[in-house]
Amino acid sequence: PISAINEIRRELVEKVTNSILEEYKQDITRNSLPQLSESVSPVDNMVIVDERADAKKLDEYSKVILAPSVYSVEVVDKFYQKYRNVLAGRFVVSLPIVALTEDLKVLDDIVAWAKANNVFIMANNIYALDYIRDGAKVISSYNMNTTNSYAYSYLKKLGVEEIIFSCE
Repeated sequence: PISAINEIRRELVEKVTNSILEEYKQDITRNSLPQLSESVSPVDNMVIVDERADAKKLDEYSKVILAPSVYSVEVVDKFYQKYRNVLAGRFVVSLPIVALTEDLKVLDDIVAWAKANNVFIMANNIYALDYIRDGAKVISSYNMNTTNSYAYSYLKKLGVEEIIFSCE
């Protein structure tokens, strides 16, 4: 009868599904979590600004993170060129938390600019981690919700250079 055939099909689908999932199963018992091999220090003295910021007030910060009001290479480059001597080695471009498909071309251009100018980008969401494959230097922000050594180790394996832990 058809009900017997359906039961056999359901059992087979369940076995195949479990077999596939078994490959991805991880031991996440408390003792198996990765231990941090490097010391983790509190967040440096950072500031998030938009393109209207005054460089005279930025000297005291270890990192200046630009979150422009309008994302474009022109806006980022104009800010950087204006303050490049003041911001040497401390400049980071923050990518938006949400990026729509139509935004990605502009963000691709900004990331290409950042790579050409040896500037870090700040990942505020998982999409930004793809830029590591393109050779971008990436900092993971607190918006990535990194709260434990497992997430930290995973982001480091992906190539994230600095990680800001979430406050949770």
